[in-house]
Amino acid sequence: MFQEAFYKVEGTEAGKVLAEVNPHFSDISFDPGNTTLLAYDLPFYPQHRLMEITQASGTPRARRHFVHAPGRTTVLNWTSEPIYRLNREAPLVLTRETAPVYTRFFLGYVRGRNNRFRIAESVSDIPWREDPPVAVRKAVGRMIQPVQLISAGKSMPYDLFACMVHGASLYRATITLQTDGSVTFSDEECLVDDMPVRDEVLAL
Repeated sequence: MFQEAFYKVEGTEAGKVLAEVNPHFSDISFDPGNTTLLAYDLPFYPQHRLMEITQASGTPRARRHFVHAPGRTTVLNWTSEPIYRLNREAPLVLTRETAPVYTRFFLGYVRGRNNRFRIAESVSDIPWREDPPVAVRKAVGRMIQPVQLISAGKSMPYDLFACMVHGASLYRATITLQTDGSVTFSDEECLVDDMPVRDEVLAL
């Protein structure tokens, strides 16, 4: 989702971040010499960065995600609780420009009991089990549109249009974004069903 915008954090800066974040993990301690640390500046949390840390060796490789600012680390655990807490503390700043980015972030790092809602802004965002035929890619690609802000006055809430993969289906829906950062869906429409996609529940 944000992979194309991540940048690498190295050297002294990486060591400082790891010193702050390691106490938040009960099951692992990341070694600066054996990890890759990536960051993305979050426009809706001033002074905060979304960070991904990956252990360079081991099977499977350990990977964690967290939001970091000097003196504050919020570990993301695929539930909404740490995000809502951060929305209050950071605090969350939603504008016409930041609302679509926050929506991608929220749906990217919150997963339901049975599956997740994955934002799809191109056919490449669909977690195919194997590459589909060219005709299928083109047909599905014509249905998909980027996240769009469709209504935003001077006050909240904001309404956004989005396409999402849930289970083996591709949907489009209206997402309503409230002041506290909570999201609700309406006007859901299934575009394609029974797609050959990976079971992402196993990858949680």
